Amino acid sequence: MKRQSRAMASRSRVSPWLLAAVAALVVVAVLTLFAPKAQAADIVLDGQFDDWVDHVFLDDPQGEPGVHWKADIRFFYWATNPGEASMHFMAERYPHEPQPDMKQSVTYCVHICPHTPSADEPTCYDTAEDWQLTCHYDPDEVNNALVRIFRGDQSLRDDTPVLQYEGHWGLTSAEGGTKVEFKVFFADIGIGVGQQIRMFLASVKDDEGNTNPHLDVCPDPGDIQWAPVPTLGLVLTILLLGAGLFLGYRAFRHGRIGSWPSRKAVPG
Repeated sequence: MKRQSRAMASRSRVSPWLLAAVAALVVVAVLTLFAPKAQAADIVLDGQFDDWVDHVFLDDPQGEPGVHWKADIRFFYWATNPGEASMHFMAERYPHEPQPDMKQSVTYCVHICPHTPSADEPTCYDTAEDWQLTCHYDPDEVNNALVRIFRGDQSLRDDTPVLQYEGHWGLTSAEGGTKVEFKVFFADIGIGVGQQIRMFLASVKDDEGNTNPHLDVCPDPGDIQWAPVPTLGLVLTILLLGAGLFLGYRAFRHGRIGSWPSRKAVPG
């Protein structure tokens, strides 16, 4: 009888591994059901902008002193796609009322500082380690986005870009002429996954791409700190976590790993 009682007591004990595995599977079920609705879509560089919904952005006030209406920034979006080593950007300007369309060109520049300023090197955005990613957007052109990459100490008017490419990545003038998207690969500017960067967006109406002085910037004070990371995606990450906990529980039950570690008493 004693042996039977001890066996029954042992079976009634709930392992912490079992609780963790069950909890993880519940989380997996809930997130699998709801995450696709809440998770932002992957960005496709195609001149269509519905995929930018739910991605992070900053807005900028309209009609600031000294800002030309052609280059008046409304929104600045940025994002990475799961498993893709590149950064995506989207700039939107305010429409020119009462005109229904915007035919005039604008040049945007994302200033990127991938190094940490120090007491010995306090400058940022203007050194050879920094980058200027420009996008000349002309709604009336077939390839209406021309992207150029310059180092931070280069002149956008006088120097040859390190790299350039173009495509139809903005709204046409008939579609409003207010939005354009573009991207840069990590490898093209020498940054690594998860590397901390600082950045801000500037815009000018100058067709030649001269961004000094800036006519509008976003954000107005300071800059944005960001660590671009291509992730596995929320649902896949949770599934892998749940699978790991479940396998850990199975190993625990079959004696392949030690028992749940006991807590140590805190001295004093």
